[in-house]
Amino acid sequence: MPAPTSRTPLLGDAAHRSRAAASRTRTLLALVAIMLAFNTAQNVAPIPTHQFLLDAHCKEHYAENGGAAPYDCRIQAVQSKTAAFVSLQMVLTSITSCFTALILGPLSDRIGRKPVIIFSYCGAAMSFVATYCAATFELSLKWMLLGSLIDGLAGSMTAINTITWAAITDVTTSEIRTFWFGVLMVVARVGKVAGLAIGGLLAGRQDYSNIDYKVYTPAFRFELLSVTLAVAAFALFIPETLAAQNPPKDGLISGSKQAIPRSRIAEELAKFVNVPWAAQTAYLLVGAVAASRASIDFLWTFRLWDWGTTDNSLYTSAATIGSIACCALAPVFQAQLKRLAAWSAPYSPFPARNPSSSLVAEEGDDRRHKWIEEKASTLVMTISVAALAVAMGVTVVLGDRVRWLLYYCVPLASLAPVAQLAGRVILAAAVPASQIGSVSAGISFLSTLAGLVVTQMSAAVYGATVDTAPLAPYYGYTALMLVALCLMLLHNRQLNVAGSRL
Repeated sequence: MPAPTSRTPLLGDAAHRSRAAASRTRTLLALVAIMLAFNTAQNVAPIPTHQFLLDAHCKEHYAENGGAAPYDCRIQAVQSKTAAFVSLQMVLTSITSCFTALILGPLSDRIGRKPVIIFSYCGAAMSFVATYCAATFELSLKWMLLGSLIDGLAGSMTAINTITWAAITDVTTSEIRTFWFGVLMVVARVGKVAGLAIGGLLAGRQDYSNIDYKVYTPAFRFELLSVTLAVAAFALFIPETLAAQNPPKDGLISGSKQAIPRSRIAEELAKFVNVPWAAQTAYLLVGAVAASRASIDFLWTFRLWDWGTTDNSLYTSAATIGSIACCALAPVFQAQLKRLAAWSAPYSPFPARNPSSSLVAEEGDDRRHKWIEEKASTLVMTISVAALAVAMGVTVVLGDRVRWLLYYCVPLASLAPVAQLAGRVILAAAVPASQIGSVSAGISFLSTLAGLVVTQMSAAVYGATVDTAPLAPYYGYTALMLVALCLMLLHNRQLNVAGSRL
């Protein structure tokens, strides 16, 4: 047994092990409470920030071109410039955090979860400081770009979420781990709803006869203070969860300049052979569209429907509540589909695995069970993607005519997280348990890149067509969802073919 250390209070020695159950429960509850506080604080300002950026670019445009109040922030120059700025912020945060998380994850395995999470929290706080100062003291928006870059270099939410899940894994057993993972997912969405509601209440309505940035200051101040308190609470009340690890058996130490053997790289790449790429590509497309919509919807709803901060906050809250409801009902729906899949499942072991198939090479009943799980999840994901395609198509056709259309599409659009959840289950059914960590990290990396590409393309399209076709990005979203639907149908066919080979 590894020797106890000062950074392993939960699992380090016999005295702590005797109080393990109570200590772990307290730690889990504290983690959940702080994540709720942080997620609430983090979601207070996104919509006020979008509105602030729109107003700032609008005021700047009129100052440069000699215009006079009242300001019309719907013009193409302002809308396209705001879309480009938001996209640049996302690039600075997402690309840097995408690579930084690949460093911080292994680092947390060496030095512990707590210091790495605090480091990432502080980076996020710097981004909030930049936004608050830009609005309160009317500083250059370049400070917000610097804040986004610092946030990304510190890992942003990519690292925070990844390492928080690792911390929960440290202090849970397999019997209760799924429950606490579910609690964390619900807490994240509840925090989003609460934060959006608070942001909508705190942010004032802008008077476009005289733009005043300070109407957004209360929301930014609340966000900054709440995050500061959450970081302080984490530092004071959350113990280190990582147990001391034995040194590597191969004698290599981190930081060694010895080159990684080529065979090691080949082994890592070989882990992706079993990935069901049709389903996972659909998973990437769903995530990319969801990420892109978050930065585009605010602009076109403001232009077409005159939605401000409060309107968008209420809609986003409604959409998040819809997602929570769909995620809660998904297991019930999937259970029914599992019965259907079990009825059609093969009753004898499959032949040897075809490398291009997405079935796990196991024998007998266990293999049949995995086939049923993957089949049911495939049906759930296919139905969800089809619903998303319908929602995107309806928005294209009726978005400029029906003012509250997004509310009507909530039941369909809320299935995006259900599709993503099903995609994770499909991956887990297809990839051996010993490889799921590395493969999941690779898929997450690709998901981030896909989100960036689609967001950048959508922003460019919106900026070019804002006067003629402000809903043009939704044509692309609809096409991507149709591609995802075709990929899911292909994956379903592959499953059926594999299941028929007795």
